[in-house]
Order: sequence, then structure tokens, then C-alpha cells
Amino acid sequence: MNLVTAISIYGYSLLSYIPATLLCLIPSEFVTWISFLVASMISSLVLVRNVGPVILTYNVNPQHVPIALGLLGCSQLLFMLIIKLSFFY
Repeated sequence: MNLVTAISIYGYSLLSYIPATLLCLIPSEFVTWISFLVASMISSLVLVRNVGPVILTYNVNPQHVPIALGLLGCSQLLFMLIIKLSFFY
């Protein structure tokens, strides 16, 4: 996977945050948190579905694949928290 493809996949995975930010117009903290959690899960799933097979094609230890994909998901959750606490606090 080249750099342009990786950046494109990551950019498309962040598309789910656009409806989540529109839902933040509803004056409810519960709706805000749920919308960002759902957007983060969708973004993580898009990345895992597109990057997971690429990781599996390399000759890596099969025990390391869930760790790499878990780190990918954790980074998306961290990104969600940064957006939520920076812009919608």
C-alpha cells in the first residue's frame, strides 16, 4: 500500500464524523457522546476492513495482527476524544 492510498483510506474513514458533528447541534450531551462513539466505531471499521487484509499479506506473526488492528482502533478512539473535548466541551 502506498502513501497516497493510505492517506485516502484514512480520509474516507473520517467521513463518518460529518453527520456526527451535525448531530451535535441537538442540545443533549448524551446525543453528542453517542454520535461521536458511533462515528468512531464506523471509522475504525472502515480502517480495519481496508487495512486489515494489507497487514495480513505481509509475512508477520499472526499473533501480532490483532495487536496492530487494536492499536488502530484505540487511535481512532483517542482521536474521537480529542475532537469531542476540544470542540464540543
